[in-house]
Amino acid sequence: MKQDSLTTATTTRVLKPTQDSSSVSLLNIDSASLPTPLEEAHACTAELSFNIAENTAKPKGYQGMNYRNAPRQTMENQTIHPDDQTIITSQPMPGESNTLATFRDGWAECMFTGYVKKQILGFAIRLSVRRNRYRGLGMFAARGMKTGDLILDERPMLVAPVLSDPRTIAFPENFTKDQILQAAIYEYEKTLGFCFRCMPKENQQAFMELTNCHQRDGSGTPFGIIRTNEYEVEGLKDKNAQEPFGIYTAVWDKLSRLNHRRLMMEEEGVQTNLYYKVTLYQLATLSLMYGRKLAAISRARKFEEAEQTAAVGAVRKTGGTSGLSLISFPQN
Repeated sequence: MKQDSLTTATTTRVLKPTQDSSSVSLLNIDSASLPTPLEEAHACTAELSFNIAENTAKPKGYQGMNYRNAPRQTMENQTIHPDDQTIITSQPMPGESNTLATFRDGWAECMFTGYVKKQILGFAIRLSVRRNRYRGLGMFAARGMKTGDLILDERPMLVAPVLSDPRTIAFPENFTKDQILQAAIYEYEKTLGFCFRCMPKENQQAFMELTNCHQRDGSGTPFGIIRTNEYEVEGLKDKNAQEPFGIYTAVWDKLSRLNHRRLMMEEEGVQTNLYYKVTLYQLATLSLMYGRKLAAISRARKFEEAEQTAAVGAVRKTGGTSGLSLISFPQN
């Protein structure tokens, strides 16, 4: 097994982990070996930030610190470490047999104190999806948030074109425009069915529980749900795409519970769909509290005016399928 090394500015210690050690506790057995005074240690660290240390071996007269291995932690058997104890652990904690091939979001090997670990694991839940007696299921704020906070980052359940391109469909020459559109929707529904059956069972259930406002206009069930809940993924389009064909939309689980609408933005004389205005309702009152309009000036995001309820945000669209980020507006 490959050994893990702990490296500091002046010392290198090699840990010899046991087969089940993914979280290592660093206990200072000899407290007298700690460098003092702390001011000198900080000064040394600052100096090393700009200069190359000629010798990183153990200094003469320095006894070194002792370390010990701790048993591997699992989600069912987590250790609460003292605030001032330094530990080595994985965050988020992968399973026994996880590799980057099976745990694709990956994890970080961390060396920090028990106090910092508690901050990471104790991150407060910001959102709650619950039923509103007036408007059905919705997303509510479960805690206070400040300007610029990341409210939600979610991977989509489904990414698909806006509609099948009729130019790729073999239809009779005497077909009208309505018949061509009907054929395009028919083919689109068939391909959506294949895509739906490949989704995990949990995502299939979540997808089918989303609202469908297009049950009487010729849209099938999957297409109707997409039309009701979709966000356009800006920048994701086919080569030589001619709108409305060749552009893509995505459907999320939790983001679909947001009250959202598309807003137009004029940039250099051209109107574009630049962002979505979303509303996050306050959990405590379950009420719709409309406030004054506000504006966030940002060249990168181009947020326009938006009505404020308990909390207002904008969905930043990405050029891929990794997810959307919901950023809060100023609350002034």
